[in-house]
Amino acid sequence: IAGRSSEKTIQDVDSQQKDCSLALYNFSRNNALTPPINYYRNILSWIPPKRKDILVTTLLLWGQKDAYMEGGLVNQILPYLQGSYHIHVFPDASHWLPEEQPEKVNQVIW
Repeated sequence: IAGRSSEKTIQDVDSQQKDCSLALYNFSRNNALTPPINYYRNILSWIPPKRKDILVTTLLLWGQKDAYMEGGLVNQILPYLQGSYHIHVFPDASHWLPEEQPEKVNQVIW
């Protein structure tokens, strides 16, 4: 059992040394650090920009069974709607309104 255990450890160390050697080789090349540095520079770029008021006339279509945009989010949008707006709720629809109820969506839009 001791022999197996030490062999496994030697293999693990050998594997780690190979990984380190590969990393050193990759990161020692010219401009090799640019992509990883850019990754970390942009890691927080998903944060949405500062909210701005919506000044144009707005039609919000919402499926009440939407798993992605809950009803509470609709209410959170209201303070930003500075122009005229209309919210139309589809009680039997989810997130994919045009695919689920195309005729009703067209009626509301037109």
